Amino acid sequence: MDHQQETTEQIHKKARIKSQESVVRSSFPLDLISEILSKLPAKSVGRFRCVSKLWSSVTTDPYFISKFETQSRQRKPCLLVSFKRDDRLFVFSIPQDRQSSNEYHPIASQPVHSYHMTYPKSRRFFPRVSVHGLISFFQEETKPIIWNPTTRKLLILTKPEKSWEYATFFLGYDPVDAKHSFVHAF
Repeated sequence: MDHQQETTEQIHKKARIKSQESVVRSSFPLDLISEILSKLPAKSVGRFRCVSKLWSSVTTDPYFISKFETQSRQRKPCLLVSFKRDDRLFVFSIPQDRQSSNEYHPIASQPVHSYHMTYPKSRRFFPRVSVHGLISFFQEETKPIIWNPTTRKLLILTKPEKSWEYATFFLGYDPVDAKHSFVHAF
């Protein structure tokens, strides 16, 4: 009997907690949630997409993305460092100190963010350029791959009618249409 009573109490406790959570959820306006999330690092925003469908929709809204990018540009610039080990690529984001100094500061050179991804097997994998948080890589020097570290999504570009070889690649951003572009010139 005690075990059954204990189980019933646990069920009631969980119901109270869920009720309290729904009150908290409904008491925060979406614009406040958006404002708070826009001030967080990209990695944290990526994690918050998993909180609920509502928060996921807030963080993928074009207005939020634009606001987030604007605020991100105001932060300290970071240096991206990458290395490959086996079939994994590790990318670290290290803040660049604007002051020139010959002194070594171990705290200042600690990574702010670190990412890792498994990518298509290849003998060589080269990071090339980063624009607005997207990073382009080249597999075997000629096969372009676009990576979004925040969403952890890889986009392997399809081969054009002509060869990838002897071509120049550009990754760009059009602020008018708020779209990224990958340009392939022969």
